[in-house]
Amino acid sequence: MAEKPILFNAKMVQAILAGLKTQTRRIIKGFPLYPPFFEVDEGRGWLEDSKNGTFYALEAFSKVQPGDVLWVRETWQRLFDHKGWEYKYRADYNDDEPLKLGGMYVAWRPSIHMPREAARIFLKVKDVRAEQLKSITIDEIKAEGLTSAAVHVGDEEIAFKEWELLWNCTIKKADLPRYGWDANPWVWVIEFERIDKPKGWCES
Repeated sequence: MAEKPILFNAKMVQAILAGLKTQTRRIIKGFPLYPPFFEVDEGRGWLEDSKNGTFYALEAFSKVQPGDVLWVRETWQRLFDHKGWEYKYRADYNDDEPLKLGGMYVAWRPSIHMPREAARIFLKVKDVRAEQLKSITIDEIKAEGLTSAAVHVGDEEIAFKEWELLWNCTIKKADLPRYGWDANPWVWVIEFERIDKPKGWCES
């Protein structure tokens, strides 16, 4: 078992806290996803070992494996008031609600800079698989944390369009031809469950 950080925006943190998000998809990068080193069999990706020609399921190369614990990095801030130092999290506030201290506005700090000691959400990885982005099902769109009426009633056409828009919003404009919905990139599908803070977390 390994402990690794993972980034989520405020909306996705809210979905995790509400028990609605149990999957995440991350782009697979760094692999030669083309013949002769890569092939697809029944929708599953296989990567060839250049030394002996053996093909291995792509999941074997994921940095995240079942049993790992992911600690969530989210938009945050650390403030000092009459109670002492305290961490604040963007996901705990409304979209248009600013962070204030003593009547003054305080800027939020990006998730990438959140320290390990500030982590409050821990996820145990249940499964990791590799598939192309468009292989997602409507049930999995729901597991990704989307809660619209279309997803709730099973309107696939609208639900898939909402997922497409959400996915593309996470991709830099310059990268859309390669990693956007239309490109149908290969992704890691990480299934997880929320757990309590590991015993002895950040103690030394």
